[in-house]
Parts: sequence; C-alpha cells; structure tokens
Amino acid sequence: MVAQELLSAPLSSEDPGSTLYFFAREVVNHAWIVNGAVHRLHSGKNTSAFHDLARGTGLEHDEVHPLSGLATVAAAQRAGAQVHTYRELVQAAGKNSTARRFVDARNDLLVDATTLVLDIVDPAALVLAGEAFVIDRVGLRNVVNKVRARRAASQLRISLASPAATRDAVRLTGVYPLRAEPLLV
Repeated sequence: MVAQELLSAPLSSEDPGSTLYFFAREVVNHAWIVNGAVHRLHSGKNTSAFHDLARGTGLEHDEVHPLSGLATVAAAQRAGAQVHTYRELVQAAGKNSTARRFVDARNDLLVDATTLVLDIVDPAALVLAGEAFVIDRVGLRNVVNKVRARRAASQLRISLASPAATRDAVRLTGVYPLRAEPLLV
C-alpha cells in the first residue's frame, strides 16, 4: 500500500524528513520512510500489542485483528446492530448512537496505536490510509484532532492517502507477472 501511495503521490523533492503511513482496514499496519527508504515492521508472528491495546474496550476479538473493521462489526453485532460490513456500520453511525459508539471506539484505538508509533518514530509527516479513514469523515476529523492534541508541540503534517490506492495496488499486483516477464505469460 505504501508503495502504491508513493507511486500516486511521490514525495516532494524537498526532504520531508520521515513519513509514517498508518493503514487501517481489515489489516492494521504501518510503514515509514526515513531518508528516502521504506522501512517496514517485522513480518513474523502477530504480537499481542494490539490485543493488549484493545483489552477492556469491547472490541477484543480472538480470531481477527482487534482494530480491524471485522472486529468492530462483530462487537456492534453482539450489541444488536444489524450490519454486516464496516461500511454499513459507518453509514448507520450517522443516525444510530450505538453504531457511532463502536466506530468511535475503533477510532480511539487507532489514535492510541498511531500516537504510540508516532512517539517511537517521531516523523515529520503522517499519512492516514485505508477504509477506516476514507469512509468516515466525522471519524477522520476526530482522529486528526486527537492526534494533533496529543502531538501539540510537534509540527506533524497530516494527510489522507489517495482513496484509490487500494484499488490501484491490487491492479498493479495483478499485472506484475506480465510486466516482469511478458514472454512467459
């Protein structure tokens, strides 16, 4: 996702310092760019950090990432919400305070996770990417305001990734074998 975002919105010629990309959809992950190189986290076994972060929020889920849309939908369904997708939950949140409560609980966890990474990496810029930020404008405003409040002394630049980055990354991945070795296909 970071690679696709960089292809669609390359870094400026000015050195922006480091940039943190925080992606939240069904997968919650992050990568950062330091001195022009993309660094990613260890790709081994899932750690318990996100599960620990979600403990006591009602969004805990043993089988999926606790900050994912699936975990949030499952929690909302347990509370009686008649939704099947995160997009439906966000749409319901416009009129239903229970749905909004679950969306906001996830957003608060995303703020906690993001600011934790920001405290460790201390980048010059933050790019929020993924469905969690793109489809919920009310939540996006709240996330940005909370991140800014926690980073008050920082000059952190915050932006939203291209909404088409996911689609374009899938497209790029699909045609990669043909592009890499056109005579073998």
